[in-house]
Formats: sequence, C-alpha cells, structure tokens
Amino acid sequence: MIKKFFPEKYVDSVYEIDLENLKDERIEALIFDIDNTLVPYFVPQANDRIKNLFSKIKDKGLKVGVLSNNKEHRVSLFCRDLNIEYVHRAGKPGVKGLGRLIKKLGVKNHRNTVIIGDQVFTDVLCGNRMGIHTILVKPVSKKDAFGTWIKRGIEAVVINLYLKRKKVSVK
Repeated sequence: MIKKFFPEKYVDSVYEIDLENLKDERIEALIFDIDNTLVPYFVPQANDRIKNLFSKIKDKGLKVGVLSNNKEHRVSLFCRDLNIEYVHRAGKPGVKGLGRLIKKLGVKNHRNTVIIGDQVFTDVLCGNRMGIHTILVKPVSKKDAFGTWIKRGIEAVVINLYLKRKKVSVK
C-alpha cells in the first residue's frame, strides 16, 4: 500500500533529470506540475531557465505538458509562453485529468509518460495510479499554499520511508 506513494526517482530539481536516459527508455512525454516543481506558487510565469529546459525537452523529440490542480487563469498564463498543452483543475491524485493530458499530447502508449512533481500525495500518487513513471523533486521554495503546507509533515514521513527502502534495496 505505501509503495503507491513512492516515486521511481527522487531528485533535487527538474534540472537533474537525465533527458537522454529518458529518451533511451522510450519515454514519449514529460508531464510537469507547476507550483513548487517548476517555480514557487506565487511566481506567475516561467523564467528563462524553465523556457530553456522545455526547449531542450522538445529538441530531444519529447512531448511536454503541464498538469495542475490550479485554476485555468494561473495555468494558462504559465503555459502560454511555453506553447505547451495543459490541464487545469486536474483533480490529482485522480487520474482523469492526467488521461486527458496524455490524450492531448498524442502519446501512443500512456506507460511511456513521466509525471514530475513536488508532492507525494498528488503528483506521485496520480502517476502511480495511472501506471506511468514518476519523478519526485524537492520543492523549489519553502513557501507553500496553506493546504500544501499542512501535508508536508506527513509527506516527509513517506519520503523518509522511501529513502530507507531505497538504501536497503540498493545493497
């Protein structure tokens, strides 16, 4: 049961994701959360570093999209300059929004998709429920929206369990 909350990979930031390795693993699409995955929740638009990352992703032939539980205004404003598909009010950890985005992206086999986010109880659980690859990143800011802030304590326990099991399975 607890494994549903464990990501396949856990990295410090989206910039540590090995795009070449994902391409070798036949990944077709990367789906990102916005808030505290790419930028702090109070930053309305993508910065140059995010724009460069998304450009590299597209240059590798990978599709890219955003899946967010946030409102359309916030998500569309963020995605407009990036020229990427998105689903707002996605209802994560439910999988309907994720399924809609995978379809929008034209992914042939949904299992060739990776979801990348900063939260165990939304992003990772959503991806695991859908049967796709999951990458958890450390939040880009210590500031969180109130509802998210409350969950971080419980999330820390799950992450510590994940890290302990990972060390045991590596040996």
